[in-house]
Order: sequence, then structure tokens, then C-alpha cells
Amino acid sequence: MQTCKYLSVDELEVTGEEDVAEAALRWLNACPCTADRQSDIVTVLASIRLEYLDAGFVLHRILNDRVTARIAACRLYSPP
Repeated sequence: MQTCKYLSVDELEVTGEEDVAEAALRWLNACPCTADRQSDIVTVLASIRLEYLDAGFVLHRILNDRVTARIAACRLYSPP
């Protein structure tokens, strides 16, 4: 998938991995109900280098996003 290819580039010029995560979430939220986007959610999220993100960002921004909140794997890690 082209989106994941761009998000995974080591030479991507961003100020931090938060920028990559925000871009991925914007792309997923642009048309969240289309079959293509729903099937690509896990693949797109896997493009984000979570080890470079603050735990608070992951919990509050990624896991609470309206698209990712529907994914069972994300709900496992979401705070109650």
C-alpha cells in the first residue's frame, strides 16, 4: 500500500514520530467507513514506530481515536 510505504520511509522529514502518527490517523479518518480503509487500519498503524512515541500520546491520541477504537487489538490496550 502506497500510504504505508510513505509512512515507513526512514528519510521522511518530520519533527517526530507524532507527525507520522497524526498523518496516519488523518488518512484513516478521511473515509473511515470505506471497506478499503477498514481493511488497512492495522497495516497503517503498523507503519508507526510506536517505540518513538510518548506513552501518553499512544494512549490518548492513537488508542482513543474514533477509527482505532473500533479495532479489538487497540481496545485491549486502552485504559478503562
